[in-house]
Amino acid sequence: MDVREKDEYELGTIQGARHKPLGSLLRDLGMFRYDLMGKEVVCFCKSGVRSSIAADFLERAGIKTKSLTNGFMAWEQEKNL
Repeated sequence: MDVREKDEYELGTIQGARHKPLGSLLRDLGMFRYDLMGKEVVCFCKSGVRSSIAADFLERAGIKTKSLTNGFMAWEQEKNL
């Protein structure tokens, strides 16, 4: 789950990622929580800070979650090696 803002997301994302900015995730979880139950969600942002917050929030809601270490920037660098 890409928890970056819309302008960041539009610059590129990980294929198949669902986009839900952190603020929207925190506000709207009740609307889509059951879609995530039983799945493992990997959250990411630019550097890992917002995704850690998102992962903690989702875990507290009972959703199995991980945060992508060092975020999208690190993933993109790894991909381009």
